[in-house]
Amino acid sequence: MFRAWAGLYLVVLLAIGCRDRGAPPDETSATRPSSTDETALVDDAFRFRLAWPGDGWKVLRERDARSLGGDSVVGGLLHPKLTAFVSVEPLPDLDLNALTQRAIDDVELTNKHSSIEVRTVGEESRFVLTGAGHGHDQTVHGRVLVHQGYHYVITAIQIDTEPSVELAERALAAFSFTDGPVVGRADTTPARDLDA
Repeated sequence: MFRAWAGLYLVVLLAIGCRDRGAPPDETSATRPSSTDETALVDDAFRFRLAWPGDGWKVLRERDARSLGGDSVVGGLLHPKLTAFVSVEPLPDLDLNALTQRAIDDVELTNKHSSIEVRTVGEESRFVLTGAGHGHDQTVHGRVLVHQGYHYVITAIQIDTEPSVELAERALAAFSFTDGPVVGRADTTPARDLDA
């Protein structure tokens, strides 16, 4: 699911860039194009909100996030030291522990440290992995949530020798559910940008 993201991550950082801004303006839908403004991503089909975490961050809309992270990715965040993705899939016949293990197994790191930290509270679990990927030391923080027949994985990937836990926590905390029923999408093709 997160294959080949690290090389693309470095290219995207150079191509997109991030700007500092002031207070966030109004939210926008998931189908709007990615930009360096501070609007939140709101996905009405999967009923979540991805808030702008602050200065230096960029909210990635579905099309841009999918180009980095795969078909199940519906949004993301970009920072000079971190990339985060939100993936949503229909809930398979697995419990939260099995879903968390699947999310951990999907992370492509060599020399995964055996000190994998997993915390489970209610319908959410969190994990932290360290290891090497694409020639760099990496730390991967994740949240796995179950909500209305779907499972959500928020993955924050840091390529740094001394990653900032605070940056990863800001990325993970940017995700929240919105009110209403989750309807999903019949077509997994990313929605066309409204401005295109």
